[in-house]
Amino acid sequence: MRRSYKAEFALTERSLLAYRLSRLFAWLVIGAVVGWVALIAAFTQDLGAVGGPLDWLINLLRTITPVASIGLLVASAWHLLLSIQNKRRWTMKLGAILMIFAGLVLTWVTLQYHLYGYDMVY
Repeated sequence: MRRSYKAEFALTERSLLAYRLSRLFAWLVIGAVVGWVALIAAFTQDLGAVGGPLDWLINLLRTITPVASIGLLVASAWHLLLSIQNKRRWTMKLGAILMIFAGLVLTWVTLQYHLYGYDMVY
C-alpha cells in the first residue's frame, strides 16, 4: 500500500531497527516451526530416521528454536517500548503486543518441551 501511494515509512533509526528485528525473528520462528513439522513428518514416515540420519536437523532446530523465540520476545518488547515512547498509532502497538504474546507462547513451548540443547535423549 505504501509503495503504491509512494508514502514514506514512518519509522526511522532505532524504531526501524526494532521493527525489522522483530520481523526477522518472526520469520526465523516460522522457519523453526516448519522445520519441526517436517521433522515430525519424517519420523512418521520412517521411524528408523530417529537417532540417525536426521540428527543434524534436530541439532539445528534445537539451536534455532530458543534463539528465535527469545529473540522474538525481546525484539518485540523493544519495538513496543519505542512505539509507546514515540506515540505511534494503536495498530503498531497492537502488532507489537501480539508479537510479544507469540514470543511468550513460543518461549514457554520451547522450555516446556525441552526444544533446546544438544542432548539426544529420545
